[in-house]
Amino acid sequence: LVLLYRGDTQGAMDETELAMADLSGPDLARNEMQIGLILQRIGRLDDALVHYRSALTGLRRSRDRLAEARLLSNRGVLHGYRGELDLGVSDLEAARLIAEDLGQELIVAASAHNLGFLEGRRGDVPAALAWFDQAEAAYEALGRPPGMMEVLWANRGELLLTVGLY
Repeated sequence: LVLLYRGDTQGAMDETELAMADLSGPDLARNEMQIGLILQRIGRLDDALVHYRSALTGLRRSRDRLAEARLLSNRGVLHGYRGELDLGVSDLEAARLIAEDLGQELIVAASAHNLGFLEGRRGDVPAALAWFDQAEAAYEALGRPPGMMEVLWANRGELLLTVGLY
């Protein structure tokens, strides 16, 4: 993940592929999830879905609910980019519920943020704004995690511009 965020996508892929030979069970499923995320970030959405599907099976088998929430959150956004908005909303709602149950407030906030993004794409501006407001309050309560507020404001601004609310 660090290599991916530093812009070294090939290095990130190489490391996850190298690790595959030595992993099993939940570790293998989490690595598969990482491959899905890398592929998602470089725009290989169909390939990412294959890895997410495989990872989700392993995560559920091992009852790794935190990783499951992260995967569902990422896959929800991926579905949104593919125009599969109902699937995206379903994944994000599931991620949010798991995260609430686990007390993972950042995932809860990010899920609300992404639900706002997808509701905006579905054309439900009031629902989108309500989710954005919920996410903003949660981010504030978490001490404004780096970069999260700025992306939220950009998403809200884009939504408002698309409906002519300058």
